[in-house]
Amino acid sequence: MKKSVYYGLRNVWTSRSIKVTASVLLMALLLTSFLMLGVTATGTDVAPPMGSEQVVTVANGDTLWAIAGRVSDDSEDTGYIVFKIKQRNGLTSSTIHPGQQLIVPE
Repeated sequence: MKKSVYYGLRNVWTSRSIKVTASVLLMALLLTSFLMLGVTATGTDVAPPMGSEQVVTVANGDTLWAIAGRVSDDSEDTGYIVFKIKQRNGLTSSTIHPGQQLIVPE
């Protein structure tokens, strides 16, 4: 009778170990995924300018609206150009800083 109890406890221990190991691996995978998403969301991976895109260095007192106004012609909506600049540079807000370089799409 003792032998069957021993084997029963061994099976419980093994299944418990498997569950703990699987849980730890799942948490590590989720943490890694969230960290990778966070890196992508910061906008640090911006492709270099292509074709007719130009690079503008932000001056003291510049805003995205002012930059968009300088690079646009009269037929384009300034708000849409601001949207395109933010999208092209991976910006999540309209906050820019002097010395920052922005790629202005065509």
